[in-house]
Amino acid sequence: MATARLDYVAPWWTYWLHNFPHFNFFFQSVDNTFKPEEESYQQSLIFLACVGAVGLGLSLLVLAICLVCLCCCRRDLGEDTKRPDTCCLTWSAVITGLIICSAVGVGFYGNSETNDGVYQLTYSLYNANHTLGGLNNLVAGSLGNVQTGLKQHLERLDEIFSTKSDYLQALRFMQLMVNNVVHEMTTLPDITKANVDLAAIADQTLLSWDKFIVNQTKDFLSADVAHYYLFCSPNLPNPFQQSLTICQHSLTTMQIQIQGLLQFSLPVFPTAERDLLGIQRLLNSTEFSLHQLTALLDCRGLHKDYLDALMGVCYDGVEGLLYLSLFSLLAACALSAMLCAIFRVWTLIGSRDKEYDDIDEEDPFNPEARRISYNPRRSNIHSFCSYTSSLSSQASLHPPPQSASNVMPPPEYMNQSMLFGGSPRYENVPLIGRGSPPPSYSPSMRTTYLSMTDAQIRHFGTDFQV
Repeated sequence: MATARLDYVAPWWTYWLHNFPHFNFFFQSVDNTFKPEEESYQQSLIFLACVGAVGLGLSLLVLAICLVCLCCCRRDLGEDTKRPDTCCLTWSAVITGLIICSAVGVGFYGNSETNDGVYQLTYSLYNANHTLGGLNNLVAGSLGNVQTGLKQHLERLDEIFSTKSDYLQALRFMQLMVNNVVHEMTTLPDITKANVDLAAIADQTLLSWDKFIVNQTKDFLSADVAHYYLFCSPNLPNPFQQSLTICQHSLTTMQIQIQGLLQFSLPVFPTAERDLLGIQRLLNSTEFSLHQLTALLDCRGLHKDYLDALMGVCYDGVEGLLYLSLFSLLAACALSAMLCAIFRVWTLIGSRDKEYDDIDEEDPFNPEARRISYNPRRSNIHSFCSYTSSLSSQASLHPPPQSASNVMPPPEYMNQSMLFGGSPRYENVPLIGRGSPPPSYSPSMRTTYLSMTDAQIRHFGTDFQV
């Protein structure tokens, strides 16, 4: 874990944020030294966090001003005035839309990074609290076994061995070892306070984290213990090594004494077997707990949790917050620009549509008429309605006998009439709408009309039957 500590390098944005000018609520400069317990430093952090909200408010204000200018200061363009091109505005709206999409995507990435950092922080704190809770349980269990169980068995053995001074001397020595174990266990730091304070200072981050933790834990942890877990260097000695060694030596000595008493005292005092075996079981249990306690007190486990929490906050958490803040401002500015461009384009398009108000809707050269021709709800006007008007004046004429040689292809102008919106109705609609007389036809054209097939008659109706 020492190599892991050497590999950790604070990211550049932590230095940038640390060196960023700090101001309190009264816009007074504040020392940027990492002192989160001071009110002025807390105000500077809140002020820095509000910069994004202020930028968002300014962008909305600019957007409101632009919309007011478009609504109140719009002037109608004259006929001779050159109308501005909407291409530039359209491309501006498209580009700002792409910027917004990119900013939203980066914002989602920042949100994911922040979520990962918070998850890593909470997971590391959970592991650290689980380790500290295990240490607390092991210390409490070991003290309970030694102070309660061993002392009760030793008191009964003292009554049993009251006539044997040698055995009583062995019991006095074991009592001394028990006192040593209790003393060394009670000199361990208060693990419960460390467990609570880890959750209390979890939101204090960045550059001087090590120094801040040392200052916060100085009331219940010595400086050498805090440095041992924060740096976990092989050059730093284990501050609990001496206490653990004394406890282990005392337990081993008591095990030897119990083995001797079991071997030599049982033939003389058989009633002492139950208490001696009970002491042996308690010593085995306490020694097993001591091995677990030694493993948990090693700096590598807690230091790994500390590094994971530090990297989760400084790398993922702060990076995600920066992405969210900066690209939220970018998205807000781009959205304001896009809305202004869209409203301007909409205004120009609306004024352009007004130019067609004075154009005859029945004009075949009117683009609006071409679009109307495809509307199925619009009534159909047969293309040969002018023929019915001239048919009455020529009712005395009889159709010539039909033959294959007399069938002529439709005239070219009828095919050309399909150009006007895809319907032959435009061949004579302007004349009908303006009250003009019907066009005149040659005999060959009349022959063509009279030679219509049944399918054509069903299509055009009975208007052309003679």
